[in-house]
Amino acid sequence: MKAFMKTCCIIVLFLLGFGIALTVAGCALGGADKVSEVVKDVTGGKVDIGLDPSGDFMGVKVGDITSDDVIDKVKGIMDNKVYDIEDFGSMYDNAQTTFTGDVEKFNISANGVDRLELDLGGCTMKLITTSDQDFAIDAKNVDKLQAYVKNDTLHVISTKNGSIKGAEIKKSVINLYVPEDISFDEVKIELGAGALKVDAIDGDKIEIKLGAGEAQVKSLGCDKLEVKMGAGSVKIEDAAVKKLEANVGAGSFFYEGAVNGDVKLDCSAGSTEVKLTNKEKEFDQKIECSAGSVKVGSKTYAGLSKTEKIDNKADADLEIKCSAGSVRVSFNN
Repeated sequence: MKAFMKTCCIIVLFLLGFGIALTVAGCALGGADKVSEVVKDVTGGKVDIGLDPSGDFMGVKVGDITSDDVIDKVKGIMDNKVYDIEDFGSMYDNAQTTFTGDVEKFNISANGVDRLELDLGGCTMKLITTSDQDFAIDAKNVDKLQAYVKNDTLHVISTKNGSIKGAEIKKSVINLYVPEDISFDEVKIELGAGALKVDAIDGDKIEIKLGAGEAQVKSLGCDKLEVKMGAGSVKIEDAAVKKLEANVGAGSFFYEGAVNGDVKLDCSAGSTEVKLTNKEKEFDQKIECSAGSVKVGSKTYAGLSKTEKIDNKADADLEIKCSAGSVRVSFNN
């Protein structure tokens, strides 16, 4: 899984398209460095980012950025952005069939499948809910595709090699049909550069790693959700989890739903927005803001080196770290 992220090399200055602006003070406190560290970590050290510490983008300052602002900018820029994606042959299983071009729909038995692993780059992956008992998959204009079950895990691997534009990524489409009543023990999704669209997904643990691109999930349920993103946008709606962890290098992260346990948000830059159906009193709060702005409920924290702890004598913790950018958390009070 980790090896694939090392194959994704994205053009320097990609983040300019997300409207991220860091203040000089924010950079002095490590905001810009934190962005670079997270992006390099997610993409296996293949992303090098230069940030203008005093600039803005289309007049949008850090504290004014919202999730919708960033998502709209990301979608507009992705079509013209060039991605350099290298082949990494060892991620493929030589014992399995490799498909190219257009792939007709074929079934994959769901019997004994407990885990799902997706390793993707340079394509659009759609997870479509079906009333059928087995998995199925078809594809259009794929460079390489493998889909097989091994050790109780359904693997789907696809990369499109070379320099390609975001618009070309949209032309390479893989449809994975998932039985509506299936719940996985574990789901791991790694998207180097591309798009992910999910009707619904359910499991004990779900992990999403996004190098660049966009991911949209209409419905999600799990015990633990981990999201780690270098750049791009992740939007999750109608969610119910017991624990949420999100590490946002840059771009936009949006979550809407319930969390019946701890929430941990680490935002280096860009926009993080969490709309909880919970009450605010259900969480003790710890907030650290180096630069940018954090809004939790009706309270706003902005400026340099703000730290706040609120003890609601709750069973769950809400922990927020913001190096620069915008974090907003709202409740159903």
